[in-house]
Amino acid sequence: MRWRRAIHFGRRSKYGNVRVVLDGIRFDSKWERDYYQQLKAREAAGEIRGLQRQVKFDLRVNSVLVCRYVSDFTYEEREAGDTLCGHDWHWKYVVADCKSASTRLEPGYRLKRKLLRALRGIDILEVLRSKRSSGAGLKRARRVGPEVERLRR
Repeated sequence: MRWRRAIHFGRRSKYGNVRVVLDGIRFDSKWERDYYQQLKAREAAGEIRGLQRQVKFDLRVNSVLVCRYVSDFTYEEREAGDTLCGHDWHWKYVVADCKSASTRLEPGYRLKRKLLRALRGIDILEVLRSKRSSGAGLKRARRVGPEVERLRR
């Protein structure tokens, strides 16, 4: 796959990310582009299906739009299941977001993450990167859910 650095005019971004283009698709960071390549390889191998980028979730309370969350990636991941249906696996819906240590602590993101869990029952898979790798490697992926929130308190 070919990629090139996007022409960037104006001031530097808040967190120092560099927007890039891969096969005509624009990404907000090199890290997001690298994770997309990993997901495309997993999709080709049959581990995931239905990969989508920038899916919008309207977060409404009493039919009033409170905010909108835009995920980096959504897909279905093969997961071990019960054998009652004759299958050894089933597909699980995943919402993934590429984050650094500083962006995952933003108050706006934290509020949207909690609203998405409360209103839709969806936990976000935060794909974190290490500062040393500068977006080149996957440090860890963790699911943020109620059990993690309890441990933090």
